[in-house]
Amino acid sequence: MNLSFRKYNFNIHKQDDKLFIFDEVRKKNVIITPEEWVRQNLLHYFYEDLAYPKSKIAIEKEFILNGRKKRFDMLVFDRDMNPFLLLECKSQAEPLNENVLRQCLNYNMNFKVPYLCISNGDFTFLWSLKKGKAEVLDTFPPYPK
Repeated sequence: MNLSFRKYNFNIHKQDDKLFIFDEVRKKNVIITPEEWVRQNLLHYFYEDLAYPKSKIAIEKEFILNGRKKRFDMLVFDRDMNPFLLLECKSQAEPLNENVLRQCLNYNMNFKVPYLCISNGDFTFLWSLKKGKAEVLDTFPPYPK
């Protein structure tokens, strides 16, 4: 799927020769890296264009997988706080390949989401995972009622 992000109203400022963006979910300023830029555009797309509640989105949270600390990029929860959509972000310069998909699938062993996504901003791949089968989707699902 090829997403076209509109121009979102980001709160960006410069400090000590570094650019920061205010993350609406984490409620703090974070350094704008190429990956963070992709993450912030997707975050705004989710809550401004798709009406996913900000309160149901987690960003860069640590979890344990096979006894090792990992950190997911973005996880959307449904209204009952069940994992709904797991998203792995990469910078626009990084190709989306089997390794990126494998990373996301490994993380999903912990969360067992019905929707899995990888994106580098230029390209986005989304799957519905149901009954042990993966179906490629061309649009994000509506937020569950």
